[in-house]
Amino acid sequence: MKNISQAERSDRLLLILTFSGGGTRAAALAYGVLKELAKAEFSLEGRKRFLLDEVDAISSVSGGSFTAAYYGLFGRRIFEDFESRFLKKNIQKELFSQTLEPENWFRLMSAKFGRGDMVAEYYDQNIFDGGTFGDIVTRGGPLILVNATDVTLGTYFTFSQETFDILCSDVSRLPLSRAVAASSSVPVI
Repeated sequence: MKNISQAERSDRLLLILTFSGGGTRAAALAYGVLKELAKAEFSLEGRKRFLLDEVDAISSVSGGSFTAAYYGLFGRRIFEDFESRFLKKNIQKELFSQTLEPENWFRLMSAKFGRGDMVAEYYDQNIFDGGTFGDIVTRGGPLILVNATDVTLGTYFTFSQETFDILCSDVSRLPLSRAVAASSSVPVI
């Protein structure tokens, strides 16, 4: 079933989802919510519709950001490969293995490349296929608001154009992998 573009969503219904944190369990819960919304059929303006196709925005943090960003980028493809690409994959083990590779030792010792960069790189290559916030807009997906916390200051940061306007920047060019890495990152204690 095809995705309904932003233009085809009803103006009479506003549907905003929020996906919480909690690692893979949170991502799995968010995925289950999307599956149920994909089955929830209703009639609006004389047409049969599914609630999933009416989602206008998703605000997410941590584990929920994987599901939100993936759905925003790929739409209903999430039901074809999200489980195998993320939910049922031991990503922590794969990331740890990357730190043991000699070519990454030098990169990780650099002042310009850190653990967060390596994580974002992995997500970009193995989960989000290089997708950006702009790709979500091009596809006609819902507004995706990925939230992160600066643990040093205890402040939050939302990856949105409104926030990027303050920074005189453009969120559309930002890889989703960077936002999700920041949202799901827990510093080493």
